[in-house]
Amino acid sequence: MRRSVAVIGPGQLGALFGMGMLRLGRPVFPWLRGDRLSELTDVDPEAVLVTVAEADLDGVLQAMPPSLADRLVLVQNDLCPEDWTRHGLPTPTVAVVWFEKKAGRPLTVIRPTPVAGPLAPLVLEALRAVEVPGVLVEPDALAFELARKSLYILGSNLMGLAVGGTTSGLVHAHPEDTRALLRDVLSLEQIRLAPALPRGLAPREALPEETLLAAVFDDFLADPDHGCVGRSAPRRLALALARADAAGLEVPSLRRLGLSVASRPKPPS
Repeated sequence: MRRSVAVIGPGQLGALFGMGMLRLGRPVFPWLRGDRLSELTDVDPEAVLVTVAEADLDGVLQAMPPSLADRLVLVQNDLCPEDWTRHGLPTPTVAVVWFEKKAGRPLTVIRPTPVAGPLAPLVLEALRAVEVPGVLVEPDALAFELARKSLYILGSNLMGLAVGGTTSGLVHAHPEDTRALLRDVLSLEQIRLAPALPRGLAPREALPEETLLAAVFDDFLADPDHGCVGRSAPRRLALALARADAAGLEVPSLRRLGLSVASRPKPPS
């Protein structure tokens, strides 16, 4: 009998991965908010897919039974090695998701989803089962893929706070301002992702600026009508500025944006 898979946080994303596993003939056990993670050991799943919101990831990893530490598959935005190393966990399987599934809307794919780690073949097989393209990447390439996704999310969200509009507008109407902000974001990512870089490579070599900026501009145009500003944009800006303060970085574009947003009139309560 095929071994089971547990899905922690079965929202739209978790449901899609769960459906892929079901189509492979895998029993799928959803774990909901409030369920005891310690009971996962009774199921003894081959893989534990963590698809919770970014803010909930730390609590999930802290409560994860040690016997399942090497079976984790992380499916979140804004991941960095510190997310799992501070819990003493081994390097998990990571899916850098480049598709979007929202209730009542068709699936949107921007580019194939890179997957790295020991359970990557299983994850890619599940994605194929629901007709989502994916690609296997070596562990040494994970930092680049994480940086690319972070630049896409922060670049679009934060530039959206400044100019609104869609991702294609960032490329065609505001290319220089967008590049300047992306450079600031990349300076933060080069610090955050340093533990995941290939040995012997400096951050500027492993995460080359011009290569990443060109890739992100391509990503912006892959879904040209994608709206820039999400509900999380103000929180992401505050977090980026806090990280810059902690690292002692100037990040002038980010700081100008922070001052601009802070000076805007607050909407009536």
